[in-house]
Amino acid sequence: MSSEFSIVPLRRIARVKNGGTPGPDESNWEGDVPWATPVDLGRVHGGCLQTTERSITAMGLQSGSTLAPAGSVLISSRAPIGYAAIAGMDTAFNQGCKALIPLPGVSRPRFLKYAVESQMSTLQAAGRGSTFTEVSASDVASLPIPVTSLDKQDWIADYLDRETAEIDAMAVELDQAMDLIDERFHAEVEQSFQSLDAPRMPLRSQIQSMTTGTSVTAAKFAPAAGEPGVLATSAVFGDELNETAVKSVDPHEYVRLTCPLRINTLLVSRMNTMNLVGKAVTVGRHLPDVYLPDRLWAVEVDVPRYIYWWTRSQSYREQIRGLAVGASDSMKTLSQQAFRSITLPVPPVTQQIAVAAQLDEAAERFSALKAELQEAKGLLEERRAVLISAAVTGQIDVSAQGSSAAGQLRDDLEVHV
Repeated sequence: MSSEFSIVPLRRIARVKNGGTPGPDESNWEGDVPWATPVDLGRVHGGCLQTTERSITAMGLQSGSTLAPAGSVLISSRAPIGYAAIAGMDTAFNQGCKALIPLPGVSRPRFLKYAVESQMSTLQAAGRGSTFTEVSASDVASLPIPVTSLDKQDWIADYLDRETAEIDAMAVELDQAMDLIDERFHAEVEQSFQSLDAPRMPLRSQIQSMTTGTSVTAAKFAPAAGEPGVLATSAVFGDELNETAVKSVDPHEYVRLTCPLRINTLLVSRMNTMNLVGKAVTVGRHLPDVYLPDRLWAVEVDVPRYIYWWTRSQSYREQIRGLAVGASDSMKTLSQQAFRSITLPVPPVTQQIAVAAQLDEAAERFSALKAELQEAKGLLEERRAVLISAAVTGQIDVSAQGSSAAGQLRDDLEVHV
């Protein structure tokens, strides 16, 4: 570290304040005072907070929250630890955040934000808690922070503003590229079914059997080796079956377990939110001692992967939206009769196998492309963190007129991707 820099506890350069949440009384809410949460900070992480999802009144501020003046650095101290942004206006904040108020003549807001970002892994390591980890105001105040003269703080902040803006723009480009990959793959799924010259028939014509499990008392942790477990409903919410989402069952409930998972069956969510009801995956291998819960069906068909890919189509989702019932979008239910009535193109079994194989191959291809882009984004995030750490500790001469670090990173990515 340069001799012009030193490391001090954060309390030496900023005051740390806790936040809070007013009571539910209507007089406390929807007022003129912005009220920040970790969600708000996550939306603008590394930038400037100008708006918040919710607001409170002056009464709510007085009774249950804290006001951070404009220019304060707000950080999330739980759920998760690590978001940081500069308050663009006087802002109240909840107990999931801490406000760092720069001491006049000692620290500048932008430099302080970058300095805290450079030490965020240290802060995260200090997190404690069972349900979720969090850090206290004392933990934050003790965080070792680099500091230098105000002029150098401004130069470093100007440099990092330019460089990180370019790096963040590259990250956005990578996100857009991954979104485009998803769009193209979904288009391929749609085209595969739309191009079929086959009669549309109800699913009941393809279903050999439908069974469901039993509701049992289960823990959130996985069963020990050799013990039975029940599949979590969330196991079917991804693109493929999450084989690790298995919960331990109370030994007194073992006798009530029914419907062990069988290879080459389709698992379908019969009850959940509108976006998740009807979600389906296939069981690709034998999973001993794993049983079905009551909210999932095990469906046997001739070509499960063909039906699986059909459940990824727009037509299937539209039919689900019309058939699922329930007063609230947060809980919709699909009956077996309704599920069996869903129509789909039904070509000969040999053609179903061919379509499924084609889409399986396409999924692997598109997944490999996304993995490459995700790796590139990880490299961006890693280099961004290294750049910030080097700049705020004087390891980079930010006044030197040289090539842009972000520009060099772009060149490296073009070689990598």
